[in-house]
Amino acid sequence: MARALGLSIPELTKADKDAFDLRPRKVDEWLNSLPRANVGETARQVFETLVEVNRYQYSYQHRIHFLEALRETALYVTDSMKRHFVGVNAPLPAKSEKIASASREIHYAMAIGYMIAIEDLLQSSLLFSDHKLLAMLIQRAISALGMVLLTSYQTFHLYPPGIWSALHKLYAAAEQRKLLQMSIVDEQHAYSAKTTINADYIRLFLLALTSPYRLRHGEVGKVFDVLARWVGKCRLNTVDTRDPAASAKFGVDLSSDAPPRAASLVTDHCNHEFCRIMDSIALTNAIRKDIKHGFKTGDTTITGIEMTRSDLSQELMKRLLVAWCIVPRRSFPRNDKQENVQITLGLTATHQIIITGTRKLADVENLYSNTAQYHTDDVSRSINDTSPDVWDMIYFPTDTEGFESLEAQLERDQANQKAKKPLYQAETWLILNESARGYCIKTLDTTARHDYQRTLMLPELKAVNQPTTLITSTLPYRVGQQFVINILGKEILVKLTKQLQNTGLFSQFQFEITETQTAVQKPDPTNDEPDTDFDGVWNSI
Repeated sequence: MARALGLSIPELTKADKDAFDLRPRKVDEWLNSLPRANVGETARQVFETLVEVNRYQYSYQHRIHFLEALRETALYVTDSMKRHFVGVNAPLPAKSEKIASASREIHYAMAIGYMIAIEDLLQSSLLFSDHKLLAMLIQRAISALGMVLLTSYQTFHLYPPGIWSALHKLYAAAEQRKLLQMSIVDEQHAYSAKTTINADYIRLFLLALTSPYRLRHGEVGKVFDVLARWVGKCRLNTVDTRDPAASAKFGVDLSSDAPPRAASLVTDHCNHEFCRIMDSIALTNAIRKDIKHGFKTGDTTITGIEMTRSDLSQELMKRLLVAWCIVPRRSFPRNDKQENVQITLGLTATHQIIITGTRKLADVENLYSNTAQYHTDDVSRSINDTSPDVWDMIYFPTDTEGFESLEAQLERDQANQKAKKPLYQAETWLILNESARGYCIKTLDTTARHDYQRTLMLPELKAVNQPTTLITSTLPYRVGQQFVINILGKEILVKLTKQLQNTGLFSQFQFEITETQTAVQKPDPTNDEPDTDFDGVWNSI
């Protein structure tokens, strides 16, 4: 069935007798029965119910009541989940990664629910629709998609594809129906109980321009909160080819799935019907005024960032002024170039490679691999003392012949490993182009990303109905990823289907075999497909 706005939503099937009852009275009873004191269990029920409801056909009236009634509870559980990944030092522990992913999926499921309601509303009333209701639904969908973006930024994960395409379509629909400035009540806004579609969209527009993945840990959430104060200072305009606005520095292509960027890059490559550009003069003046008269909370956020405060530091404000008001201009031409280059990653590795040029390699390795040295002395004991030596409880007796101590094994393994490859080494990358200010490079040394790692395969346990499983390290494995297993020279392509446990020291996965042959193309272990298998994560919240 054709969709009015062309939003990407799942195909809906007719609800059977076992489907969730979406009648308002039943929904209210279900919400009242949620164990809110147990945040993990409440989060689990919210997520699973959202996923189920988003699969079935319901009247748009019942779906809207369900989403609006659930909205406060969904915010309650996702706010509670933030403590596991906001303000936590990166890289996040495996448990925190999983909780962040679950939080993001709850927001995404809410957004999908609202987009289904929008399409159903427009489909049921082709000639006339309730503009006030439609405006509210569009604002809710934009708000939920914005939380998906924010959670992705906060955890330095890629946001799901199609997010910006959905945001652009929702904005364009509101613009076409003259709903952008309609006042909408939203008590989840921190600064005001009322907002507009235009304000929420521009808020995400400005957040994307800050290069949020480059902000320091904890800053992106503070920027998002404070942005509510500044969105009224900006407006989006259509492109006037006869008299382009001189103050427009940023723009967006509403027909794309791309975030905002420099206006010149947008207007030169899109149909002007879909181009929107932002006038940033008022925003520039507001930020400069705030820098001069307010936000006196410190000079930097490098250390001691206060996560509970919503204000910004002077130093962060200045970086935002650059991000929102100054478009970087290329001072030098960039020329195409195809040439290999040796790259080292990290200060320690770079320092060692530089030193290697002036010293013998053996000297360099000794310089960086030497560890602290300790010596022991025998402690004399009384001849008549027959009590057992406390150290005998830990170490094997000295007269055990043929036994290699743990220390000896470690020393031998370290010596063998050191002989195999150097402590640090350069990688081969390809230069794509260059300018006076630097290179654009692409990695060529893919073998380092696909080296085999040791894994244990446990046999099937029929007594407990447990199939063959894999024991792996905690990172970087995730459900949904595909990997190559090498068993006695035979390569088997498998997909991780379910995580049984993650102790922090190891993980255990169920898997399915997707292909078996002597040689297969090794998949990319950095696959960032959304992880929706959250079994076991709810008890950790």
